[in-house]
Amino acid sequence: MNSVTPAHEGHGNSANAHEDHQGHKEITIFINTREFKVHQKTLTYQELVNLAYPGDVPSPDKIYEITYSFDDALGGKIGVGGDVKLKEGMVFNVGLTNRS
Repeated sequence: MNSVTPAHEGHGNSANAHEDHQGHKEITIFINTREFKVHQKTLTYQELVNLAYPGDVPSPDKIYEITYSFDDALGGKIGVGGDVKLKEGMVFNVGLTNRS
């Protein structure tokens, strides 16, 4: 099972990359400056949108631009239907744009 926990709801004294009871490593990532603890190896475009904008109703007029960086040099973009392999400390920026 995949799980994502906002950092403020997580384990207070846990290490950044420890294993849960099923052997999945916990990885700390940042989405729009908010810290999250995840227990999966990848996140999809839609999962990142849902974390950045919880409760937002999908619409064909909404397009999200997702960029990410890792280790101050490596990075890229994730498009609709895409996914990204997670690394400890990755930073994601998810921004809403409207179709014109």
